[in-house]
Amino acid sequence: MTISGGLVAPFVLEGSAADGGRLDSDQPYFYSEITAQFKRFGLYTTLWQDTESQLDFDEYYAYWILNKRHNIQLSYGSQYAYFGSYDTNLLSIALTEDLGSLSSDQMLMLSAETNNLSARVFGYRGEAYDYIEGNDDDDDEELIYEKNRYGVDFSVNGDDGYLGISWVSHIADADPFIPHDGLRSIPGLATYASYEGDGWWLGAEYIQALKHLEEGDLDGDITWPAKPSAWHIEIGLDTGEESALALLWSQSQNTEQLYMDSELIGLAYQANLWRSLYGILEASRTKDFEGEPQKLIQLELEYSF
Repeated sequence: MTISGGLVAPFVLEGSAADGGRLDSDQPYFYSEITAQFKRFGLYTTLWQDTESQLDFDEYYAYWILNKRHNIQLSYGSQYAYFGSYDTNLLSIALTEDLGSLSSDQMLMLSAETNNLSARVFGYRGEAYDYIEGNDDDDDEELIYEKNRYGVDFSVNGDDGYLGISWVSHIADADPFIPHDGLRSIPGLATYASYEGDGWWLGAEYIQALKHLEEGDLDGDITWPAKPSAWHIEIGLDTGEESALALLWSQSQNTEQLYMDSELIGLAYQANLWRSLYGILEASRTKDFEGEPQKLIQLELEYSF
């Protein structure tokens, strides 16, 4: 059995054009990652707990290693779908992750890695309703609850970076679409890449719905056709043995009716302060779906074990 985790203390200085800013200290929280394996079978879980809430399990699933040489593994339980990578070094969540992050407590995933190639195929239970057309004898449209979703992810991995592509049958299980019903099946596509040079790195990602949201979708919240998408670019510099500086620029398009932020620009510095104590200082500016700017300064201290 392996156990790792840490204690995190976050602080936020929030400001906007309308006010002079305010300092908030969010609740410190504890997280842990636990893996228990017996021969080819294992259990994995990640859990969180702050000072005011009960224990929260983020992921928990069982896995079976079918082939050790090619790392072929079958897992079932509460997992995040491999749709995109969302690999950034900021405290703020990139708009790509906001639009496309998918999870389910009933997910079956088959994954394999051989040489520099990785592949994952997954199916899961979704939460959003779908809107379909009736048959030839009945032109009325009806609502159904599509429970089964599926997706695939392929990536090429090397010593200097990776390149990947993902597809999912229904992107509307992501947070911006929930808990609305009345939504047709909307597939999603993600492409992502990263390259690491001598003392620097560059990462990029693009997420897009492959079909338009139509007028009347999301319980009537959609009043004009829109195909939501988001992208981000991050560049980073190593500034020392255990310190780095990262700059992120992220935007979303056609997401006003989902009430998503339209832009995020953030600059973060992270460093090892003492032994297992790390700190991240971030300054960011976001624009909401109406273009209203919001400025944040965040500090996070983390002691890991």
